[in-house]
Amino acid sequence: MPQDYLASLVQFPYPAVRVEAKNPAYARVMLGNIGDQSSEMSSFALYLYNRTITAAEPALAEAFRVVAEVERKHLELLGDAAFQLGGDPRLWAVTGNAAQPMRYWSPGMLSYTANTRAMLQNALALERATIAKYEQQTREIKDDGILLLLRRILLDESMHVEVFRSLLDSLEAEAPPPAAAPQSLPQQVLPQQAQI
Repeated sequence: MPQDYLASLVQFPYPAVRVEAKNPAYARVMLGNIGDQSSEMSSFALYLYNRTITAAEPALAEAFRVVAEVERKHLELLGDAAFQLGGDPRLWAVTGNAAQPMRYWSPGMLSYTANTRAMLQNALALERATIAKYEQQTREIKDDGILLLLRRILLDESMHVEVFRSLLDSLEAEAPPPAAAPQSLPQQVLPQQAQI
């Protein structure tokens, strides 16, 4: 699956990043896309971690590697857009808090797990949150250059959902059915009541 995905990237190149004018409000939005909890940096870092710990499962590791590379490209493009809009493209996001107006990205924002099912579920949740965020932005932003970029990135994010959904479906199809839970625990397993 990752090879098919890479082939599709060649067919749909990214647009050149060209904003219509500097716009501090749009720059703040782009900063959130690169450095907030639900951001390209979060996706890149999480998928790089996932690739590393799934090395024993080559197909899974390769899928995470490929998607991480795409997220890194998104990070670059959205950083360029933030800069062209007049923003400082550090890995940070606007908080809306006057005392601390910017919050730096941190790996502590991620949901790490070594459980493959949970890993894929986390990836799906992150991708779906990103899609919802970018779709909302395409309804609010009026800069055609940014809209073109966001719409192209949305194609990738939708493909990521398909990749992770397919991997999760395959994993669930291979898994044995869960064992039935006991209706009650045997008496010898129950803890002794403390005497008062």
